[in-house]
Amino acid sequence: MDVRWTNTGSIGSYVIIQLYNDTLPVTTLTSATSNAGQYSAYVPTLYGGYGSKFRVKVSSYYDPGIFAFSGYFTISSAYSGTLTITSPAKGATWSAGSYYNVTWTTTGSRGPTCRSRSTVIQPRFHT
Repeated sequence: MDVRWTNTGSIGSYVIIQLYNDTLPVTTLTSATSNAGQYSAYVPTLYGGYGSKFRVKVSSYYDPGIFAFSGYFTISSAYSGTLTITSPAKGATWSAGSYYNVTWTTTGSRGPTCRSRSTVIQPRFHT
């Protein structure tokens, strides 16, 4: 994604560029880049969702009170499909202290593999 801006006056030689979802900051695309009027930004995978209320904020590195927002634009997911949890089934009862399998099926683009490691935490009681 190319971010382009113009400025007048003296805002300094570096700027900060952030990605916002409406009024909420999502991520900093760069914490300091040359105030050259253009920056090529990587659009990250957004774990908080996608939509049409994204915008970019460019601010002076030296005075964050000097800033401007882009217009709204859309970021869509690189993935598609559905995910269905098959276990636990609705109404299942699991006993505390036991291990169970969580299973699911997917359709469409699964994307890169993600591994998860779970840890069982045993409470300690002091007497």
